[in-house]
Amino acid sequence: MRPIILYGPTAVGKTHLALKIAKKVPAVIISMDSVLHYKHFNIGSAKPSQYYLKKYKHYFIDHLALPETITVFDYVQSVESILKTYQSTSILPIVVGGTMLYLKGLVYGRTNEGPYVCLEKYQDVLQDLESQPQSLRYKALQQIDSQWSRKIHPNDTQRTIRGLLVYKVYQKPLSSFHSSKTPIMNSNYSLVSIECPDRDLLRQQIQKRTQSLFQRGLIDEVSHLLKKYPNDLNHPAFKSIGYREVVRALQASQFDRLEELVYFSTCQFAKRQITWMKHFTPHQSIEFNSHFLKKSHEYVDSILELVK
Repeated sequence: MRPIILYGPTAVGKTHLALKIAKKVPAVIISMDSVLHYKHFNIGSAKPSQYYLKKYKHYFIDHLALPETITVFDYVQSVESILKTYQSTSILPIVVGGTMLYLKGLVYGRTNEGPYVCLEKYQDVLQDLESQPQSLRYKALQQIDSQWSRKIHPNDTQRTIRGLLVYKVYQKPLSSFHSSKTPIMNSNYSLVSIECPDRDLLRQQIQKRTQSLFQRGLIDEVSHLLKKYPNDLNHPAFKSIGYREVVRALQASQFDRLEELVYFSTCQFAKRQITWMKHFTPHQSIEFNSHFLKKSHEYVDSILELVK
């Protein structure tokens, strides 16, 4: 069966629909979420319950512990390897989530992602770059890769360091790895998007989700994580939405409007996801509206028609 990639902005029922599909046909669920990788980051990532994790085979959930990380390159390569194991079976792989860099890597391939750099191998180089003022780093980047430097903001620390690291490792500017050709979509997947044209409804869903996170104990979870991983506060998981706001609040002992801040950050994130989604042409689009849950069985049937 041809794998399904089910994607959309946060809080629109992607996991709900994936589980409905898995209930109807033999399936495995492959997470496409950058935070679900990590053990103990449960509430803030809206991780599926242990009941569903045991009931259906899941990949890329709870398979890493800090300070471990995973790159887009590694993720895409691993997903492609997993999918091969199900090619000649009756089991349907369902890739589901909203991390758009993962989606881009799966759909368009890794050609435009730039070369892979093993951060562990070049840790000394990375630490040296991180210790320098951004103004000096950007000036160095301008000298070795003026094309890449013009594409990014002078204060963009992450992309500046990326450009310098690539040059150090490959002796070639990062811009030379980026193809000018229009990427071609991978035809091996059935792309299904969940759209939410009603922005008021989307904001309502995000508000409900945010309230649920705090009611379920997000602050206590982050407090426990800070004690468990005191030396890993720069890890991407701690920088993700919900976690970073609560970390700052705990450090400052200032909790006024914390829930509102998480809600606002999540709305901004959803807006960026929707912008990213314009780069993809789905085989099927499903509208998230007030009837979504009631009509989910109809959506499941129509999605399964795609993979026959």
